[in-house]
Amino acid sequence: MLLAVIGLGGHAADLRSVTLVTDAILNLHVDEGHIDQGLDESGARPYIAKLDTAAAVVAAGYAITSEDDPAFASGLQPIRIGRKAKAADTLSKFRPEQFVLDHWIYLVLPQALRRGCTYTLRTTALGGGEQSRTFLFHEPSLRSETVHVSQVGFTPDAPKFAYLSHWMGDLGGLELDAFAGKPFHLVRVGDQAVVFSGKVAGRKDAETGAPQTSSNLDGTPYNGAKGLADAKNFTGADVSQCDFSAFTEPGGYRVVVDGIGCSFPFAIDADAYRRAYRLASRGIFFQRSGIEKEIEPGLLYPRDHHPADQRNAFAYDKDWRFMDVPNHEHQVTATGTLEVWGWYHDAGDWDGYPAHGLVPMSLLLLYDLAPEKFTDGQVANRYKSNSDGSWVEEGGNGLPDLLDEAAWLIEYYRRARTVGKASGVTTGGVPGGYAGVDSCAGGASWKDTRALKFSAEDPQITYQYAACAAWLATCLDKAGKGTSPASAGWLAEAEAAYDWAKANTRPDDDAKILGSRMLASLCLYRAAMDSAYHAQFAADIAQDGSFQAAEEGWTGPNPWEFAAGIYALLPADFAALDAALQQSFKDKVQAAVERDFLAPASERGYRVGFDWSKIHGIGMSSTPMLYLPAVAYEFTNDKKYLDLMHTSAAYFLGGNPMNTAWMTGFGQRAVKYPFHPDSWALIDYDSMVYENENLPGYVPYGSCESVDFFGPGHHFTGDEDFSRSSAYPDVEAWPLSETRFENRYSIPAGEFCIQQTMAPSAFAYGYL
Repeated sequence: MLLAVIGLGGHAADLRSVTLVTDAILNLHVDEGHIDQGLDESGARPYIAKLDTAAAVVAAGYAITSEDDPAFASGLQPIRIGRKAKAADTLSKFRPEQFVLDHWIYLVLPQALRRGCTYTLRTTALGGGEQSRTFLFHEPSLRSETVHVSQVGFTPDAPKFAYLSHWMGDLGGLELDAFAGKPFHLVRVGDQAVVFSGKVAGRKDAETGAPQTSSNLDGTPYNGAKGLADAKNFTGADVSQCDFSAFTEPGGYRVVVDGIGCSFPFAIDADAYRRAYRLASRGIFFQRSGIEKEIEPGLLYPRDHHPADQRNAFAYDKDWRFMDVPNHEHQVTATGTLEVWGWYHDAGDWDGYPAHGLVPMSLLLLYDLAPEKFTDGQVANRYKSNSDGSWVEEGGNGLPDLLDEAAWLIEYYRRARTVGKASGVTTGGVPGGYAGVDSCAGGASWKDTRALKFSAEDPQITYQYAACAAWLATCLDKAGKGTSPASAGWLAEAEAAYDWAKANTRPDDDAKILGSRMLASLCLYRAAMDSAYHAQFAADIAQDGSFQAAEEGWTGPNPWEFAAGIYALLPADFAALDAALQQSFKDKVQAAVERDFLAPASERGYRVGFDWSKIHGIGMSSTPMLYLPAVAYEFTNDKKYLDLMHTSAAYFLGGNPMNTAWMTGFGQRAVKYPFHPDSWALIDYDSMVYENENLPGYVPYGSCESVDFFGPGHHFTGDEDFSRSSAYPDVEAWPLSETRFENRYSIPAGEFCIQQTMAPSAFAYGYL
């Protein structure tokens, strides 16, 4: 067969791979080049050859031949062609190329390929002359983007599913009816032995919703920007499943589906989640401020925002209570100086704020629920403090590394309280609930010379500190299997902070401090066994509307969720325990989990659990927010809660329609470009790597529906609506689960706040 010369001459888009959708549909992955990124948009060097998309869908530009399949001996052309495309990297809104696109070109063949035969695809449709790929149709060795499975793998007792689905852009969703009942196999990676076989089963039909629901929707996430319930299908295609839950033997495996191909490799291992937990923990560590951190031997993350470096003014405003004016851009009037260091910062903002308290609370809850899982040396962070320049070795101090991280922000609160009082600018509360400066202003954190600002001591942040300090004291005792030498000091700190907050609460403060005071009262009740604290806790929880409604938080747990992890699990004979209140906590937890996790997971194709109504953004597509299911499992020992956590975690760690693990540096295909300017400043720009890497362990927000929080349209490169403009077909036609666009500058989809994505990820993967 003669192959028509279709594409333009000159530079060509690159045919990266040929894989299968099924034995009758080829999937061509085509990319347009790459970008050597710089510190900002102006420093980027693009190497881009744009695909001629009109030529790319002309059948005469393709021929598939085979020497051992007679049907293809003279060469066949596709009978239909489809395409989808989106940003694989982003240059700038203000440069003509704008994006490097990934294209997936779908060739529907006139007849199916034959197992064991070798085929050659030749094409002139991509420009620059002929390109070709030769492949053997052998399902165990030919990976298919139709097969989706967790890249971390599974613990032996977990439910184990691989899913089949494929959205083919302008060709629509793959119909899977013909594959129902076809064999699938579990193949051991080491020797290619088939160790388990089963039958493909329908899970969710894109047209009828059967068999799980009468709706054709995988979810109805609420789009607040549009002000309406925007019903979208997460997959845009049929979903079938391969269930190998009965197989428990540890090892490395692939799922192989007859007529389709195989998955990425994965493990069955009792400690399958350990690396995901460690990377998420490292990501949190990298966001500590005020210290020099070791990334790897010989590569250091420089110290930022430390008083000894004399780069910044440390302005304290005694009249700015952040609980009254929670504005990161508030203009302060300096009434003194507060020279403290050691808060956390987010992806590209060099400030800490009270919501970061969810990080130590998440880690303390994790340790409290499963202390047996955590030891010293699992994460092994190293840093240099401000004292003598020697290394602080958290991996050898005798304390579980999880508690080292949990203590980091609590120690900052103590430091701020101590320095403020000693310098005469405070009276005993915690200042600096807001600390630092918003926005990276286009540079690395350690080069920032702007004035820093610190909010006044106030009862909200001081109660929060009291809660964390008391909880830390309890966990230290638990780690020491008795009484820790440090716990008495932390308990004294908690009591003093609580007393200050109580004495400095104004008549109109109650609504602002309710959650913090409630949690502080509970943690002190538990640590000090004082019924007076219990009385305040009971009074406050009775006024907590989110508790009464069993309402879990959208972007982080509500205070009652942390309280549930403590109170619901106290022994029945704990002093002054209210059995009816404890049962109420258990009832609220189970109600929330049934409504917001179990019910949605049962109806979603991929069994991922989160509230139907959560907005598509702020980590919904990337982050396992699984606090309450873990608490429910602890007091019921009902495996359905643990199974839910496993199936949800599997989705976020690669078992999703993009086959993407939602953490930098993890898995066979990790998310690539979160918004993290410090990573850009740490890159070796003389390296010959094809793509510049971010630091490992970061979980970005993931994706965001239009209109994002910058409003309609797109006005700069960091607007996610600009990222979404790269899509073909139009982005509104895409299933939500595939709307990740790699744009290192995107704030709505590329940023992360550590309490919204990092802490929940460490919690979920650490617990499992």
